[in-house]
Amino acid sequence: MSSSTLSKKGPLLRCLYVQVIICIALGVVLGRFYPTVGADMKPLGDGSASGE
Repeated sequence: MSSSTLSKKGPLLRCLYVQVIICIALGVVLGRFYPTVGADMKPLGDGSASGE
């Protein structure tokens, strides 16, 4: 793959599905190692899931 092909696609983090996968992975790690902090993040997840 040439560098011109990569620049046309743009950064990988601009893709929504990549952002969602990263957030899910961070949520799993946070819930596994810091469950109380993960529980405190519930309003953030509820607000984003309902579209508010």
